[in-house]
Amino acid sequence: MIGRYSASGVSRWIALAAILVLSGAVHAQSQPVTSQNLDQYPIVKRERCGTHYLLPDGTIRAVITIKPHNYQLPDGSWAPIEEVLQAGGEFAWENMANGLTSQYSAASEDGVTFAGHNQPAVVLRPKRLAGYAKDGSTLKASSAAPAFAQREGEKTVVYSGLYKDIIDEYVLGPDRVKHNMVLYSNALEGFESSEFVAGEYTLEIPAGWRVEERNRKLRLLNEQGECIYELGSVDAFDAAGDVSNGQLTWQLEGTTLHLGMKVETAWLLDPERQWPVHIDPTLTLQPDGTAGKDALLYAGGGNRGTYSDLTFNSGGDCEGIIEFDLSSMPGGATVSAAQFEAWHRANTITGHVVNLYTASAAWVESTIVWTNKPARSATQFASLTFTNGSPNVWRIWTGMASTVSGWLSGGNNGFYIVNTTNSKFVAYLRASDWTTATERPRLVIDYTTGPNITTSVTSLNLGTTPQGTPGSVQNYTVSGFQTTAATTITAPSGVEIKLSTAGSYSGSINISNTGNWGPFTVDARLIGSTPGSVSGNITHASTGITTVNVACSGTVTGPTLTTSVASLNLGSTPLGTAGTAQSYTVTGSGMSNQTVITAPTDVEISETSATAGFGPSITVTTTGNWGPKTIWARIKSTAGIGSISGNITHVSTGANAPNVSVSGTVTGPTLSTSTGSLALGSTYLTYASTAVNYTVSGSVMSNQTVITAPANVEISETSATAGFGPTVTVTTTGSWGPKTIWARIKSNAPAGAISGNITHVSSGATTVNVSVSGTVNAPTITPSVASLNLGLTSAGTASTEVSYTVDGLGTSA
Repeated sequence: MIGRYSASGVSRWIALAAILVLSGAVHAQSQPVTSQNLDQYPIVKRERCGTHYLLPDGTIRAVITIKPHNYQLPDGSWAPIEEVLQAGGEFAWENMANGLTSQYSAASEDGVTFAGHNQPAVVLRPKRLAGYAKDGSTLKASSAAPAFAQREGEKTVVYSGLYKDIIDEYVLGPDRVKHNMVLYSNALEGFESSEFVAGEYTLEIPAGWRVEERNRKLRLLNEQGECIYELGSVDAFDAAGDVSNGQLTWQLEGTTLHLGMKVETAWLLDPERQWPVHIDPTLTLQPDGTAGKDALLYAGGGNRGTYSDLTFNSGGDCEGIIEFDLSSMPGGATVSAAQFEAWHRANTITGHVVNLYTASAAWVESTIVWTNKPARSATQFASLTFTNGSPNVWRIWTGMASTVSGWLSGGNNGFYIVNTTNSKFVAYLRASDWTTATERPRLVIDYTTGPNITTSVTSLNLGTTPQGTPGSVQNYTVSGFQTTAATTITAPSGVEIKLSTAGSYSGSINISNTGNWGPFTVDARLIGSTPGSVSGNITHASTGITTVNVACSGTVTGPTLTTSVASLNLGSTPLGTAGTAQSYTVTGSGMSNQTVITAPTDVEISETSATAGFGPSITVTTTGNWGPKTIWARIKSTAGIGSISGNITHVSTGANAPNVSVSGTVTGPTLSTSTGSLALGSTYLTYASTAVNYTVSGSVMSNQTVITAPANVEISETSATAGFGPTVTVTTTGSWGPKTIWARIKSNAPAGAISGNITHVSSGATTVNVSVSGTVNAPTITPSVASLNLGLTSAGTASTEVSYTVDGLGTSA
């Protein structure tokens, strides 16, 4: 529940209301039951919403928070947020976690990182400030003026620029990081911009998270809608208390949230300004923002499950309802005392009786309203008279042991807070989403369980280890309460254990302590002697106590061979020529013997290179873990014509035997031509045609090659004009060509169409044909006119000469 009453709309009835705001966490100023120095007592266990302390008389005191206050660490144990939140590196605060390291935070010259476990880190990085430096009387960007920092009491101070006119302070609180910028009188001398950038932060967030603005605050919500971080408004105030509201800006780029804070320069440079000036935004870490379950029930309104203020009064028109998570309470607990505590923060009242009533049915915070609320019990189970009406005190309802015992047996639907005095009054009680965790309500339960053993986890994943190598150590803690005899911890087969303070592992541990003891850390790991899955329980047994189990599981891998591919294409190669090598890798894990790699027939392998060291097999003598090792494979030069296939095998005693299948082809003698057909054109009787050419090539030829022209065609290997005949014989063997062949119609070819194949024949090779075509035409004589007029003449006199022309084609005379 997050929210605020606005100044309008609800002010009319706030004066008639008592407002409850629910929260969680143990507060140092608690009333007597919870303020008796609980930190000095052993912690029996922590869980999400509860911390359980062992008191000197053997009673366990559980402080149940309305919102989760503890974080689960990687080992399965729980720690409060104030122990997890810390700064690291040069900016380190004292490590309150007694063993937690700075892995949850980091720092560098240009920023301080804060993080809660299982939450993204908050990087407070004053990028622009760290780039500002004094240069004469002008404040300007300068990459030559990085920030530096030093510890000053409870604060880490980052000095930005060449002088201490501007400083940055970061103060870590239980659930927040306070950023306070201090400006001194000459810090902005000569600064001309209309706004001063008070700082820029960046926050890396997971995908799926979103940002919303509410009441001048920027809130970051996770995928479940829970508020994880909240950045308050930017307020600037001077030494005289004069306040100016700054501007909060933000931009989300992918998973990076850029936050900016700006203050008006005009306000800063006012001649009446009293220095120093503080610019004071606060970043609050508020995990599980929707986890607190409470609601305001108002007869005149709808659902108020999202309000941070809840109201109850005597007029029957306002009540509060709240429910605590009791899952951390152990089964069979005997409750000796219980009380509800809420922080009364405002308004003086006295003499009013406020009763608690159980709710009869389940309810949902986001949908409960006055008209659908469950019925309440006919009589109260706890009552409190406000004898001291002053605010800022804890209000405590006692005598709840019987009711809480019933809740532990089932039917916990929470309870109502109702003023039964016949007059209305105003009182404010903090609720689940009040931003100060130490003022949120809580349920305090004193109980006993009799002798028992508790462990910090119920299961343990021991991971995977190769045979012959012990696994990685995983640990948990075990504690005893009122035990009367020694406790024996026994590991299942394949697992070995020891106390963290012991030197060697074994199958069991004997803890001779009796009474209240622990927590002791137990280290567990896989022995790694036998391959296969390991599972079972680490048992914790003591006389008169039910055995407690921690289920563990893991895997021991035997010797394992792996290859980078399952198949390899070796391509094709001509007969008598080794193929081009192809490669893959092989890796051995936990190998206890040598490994033999063997190639199939007609394939050879090498571990040397792609061109040398080839043979039928390779022996890897290395044991343990080795590789990846490169293996080259190729078709042997002696392989016969045809397809090649088979498996490269990898064999080692006790290990799997992966195969790499190989395939390829060996080609025999092959003739090829540049074309499958040739047009020889046309010519006339007694004339050879103009020669045209193509090329022929031989591959892996074992005999001569005879090229033969069809009838009426002649060929030449010499040139386009000489060396023509009916055949050409290529005596070269092996691979040859491309060789140019000229072809033409013979001069004695008869008239008509010419066709046929130029054949290419060699023993062992497939015959290749090049089809040819052409035409031989008969000679023709063509006069220029079909008739001739010789004119008139007299007897004895020749006429005038008349001429014409005659053209001949293909004539020989």
